[in-house]
Amino acid sequence: MSFIKNTLFILVLVAANTNVVKAAVSLEQQIETRREIYLNWIMEEFGRLETTMKPFDGRLWSLNHTRLFRGVDLRKANRYFETVKLTLDPDFMGIRLLKTLLEFRDTNNLSEKSKTNLTNIIENWPMEPVQSRLAKWPPAFTENHDLMYLTIGLFSKQFRGQSIDGHLSELKKSLAWRYERGFYEWGSHRYQMHYSNPLQVLAEFAPDVGVRRGAEDLLNLMLAERVLLSVNGYLGGPGMRSYGRN
Repeated sequence: MSFIKNTLFILVLVAANTNVVKAAVSLEQQIETRREIYLNWIMEEFGRLETTMKPFDGRLWSLNHTRLFRGVDLRKANRYFETVKLTLDPDFMGIRLLKTLLEFRDTNNLSEKSKTNLTNIIENWPMEPVQSRLAKWPPAFTENHDLMYLTIGLFSKQFRGQSIDGHLSELKKSLAWRYERGFYEWGSHRYQMHYSNPLQVLAEFAPDVGVRRGAEDLLNLMLAERVLLSVNGYLGGPGMRSYGRN
C-alpha cells in the first residue's frame, strides 16, 4: 500500500511538473509572438516615417536596432550607427547606443565603423557629472537620468580598463533605494520607460551577478506595478509627472 501511495505521489508530481513545463513553453511562445508583432509594427510604421525623422529621433534608433536584430537592411542600419551622435540630453541616446553596442558587438551585423563609433561614444562619456560616478539621494536630476548616467559610466570605465568595484557598489545602492524610498519622480508614463532602459542593460550585461539580479527584480516589480495601475484605466489618462518637492 505504501508503495502504491508513493507511486501515486510521484505520478502527481510528474504530472504537475509537466503542466508547469507546458505553461512555461506556452508563455515563451506568447512572448515570442508578441515580440514579432511589435517588431513588425516598428519596421512598418517607423520605416514609413523614416524620411521625416530627424537624426536624433529615438524612433530612428528603434528602427535601425530592429534591422540589426533581424539581419535586414544592414547597410541602412550601419549608415545610421556609423554616424550617430549624442542628443542634447546625452543619456537618452547614450543608453540606447550602449544597448546596441553590447548586443551586437560580437556579431557581423554591426560594421566595424559602427562598432568604433559607438565604442568611442561610450569610452568618452563624461565622468565629471557626479551622477556618472555616484548614486545620489535626492537624485541629482531624477531617477531615470541618474540611473542612465550611472549605467553608462560603468561601461565607460570598463571599456577604459579602469576599476569598476566602487561603481558597482554605487549601482547596488541606487537600485536598493528604489525599494526603500520609492521614486522621487512618480506617475510619469514616459519616465517609467526611460528608467526601464538602463535596467534592461544592467539585467543582461552588468559584470556583476548582484547588479544583474537587482535590475531584473526591479524591472519585474515595475512591470507588475504598471499592470496594477492599469486597472480601471489609471494609466489611460493624460501624461503626467510629479515630484516629491511638490
